[in-house]
Amino acid sequence: MIKILIVAGDFPYPPNHGGRKDIWERIKLLKKMNYKINLITALYDTNVPLEDLEIVKKSVNEVRIIKREKRLRYMFSLLPYQIKSRKNLKKKKL
Repeated sequence: MIKILIVAGDFPYPPNHGGRKDIWERIKLLKKMNYKINLITALYDTNVPLEDLEIVKKSVNEVRIIKREKRLRYMFSLLPYQIKSRKNLKKKKL
């Protein structure tokens, strides 16, 4: 079985906007194709509702949630805020 790692900028469920919908549909399609999926996502609030987490866990092998940082100084960086606020992703061992 082929393994796939998906790194998402937002938790994909509920798919209530375009970014979430895109990732959620990819997960469902890859699951249907019998891929083994691991999901890593970076969030400001790591308290994902249990019901949403359980739904996602039915489609993926593993879910890891990384704390995203809110820092005013990131707004004045040469790097985009989206990159700076998710810098904890690079510290996560795979």
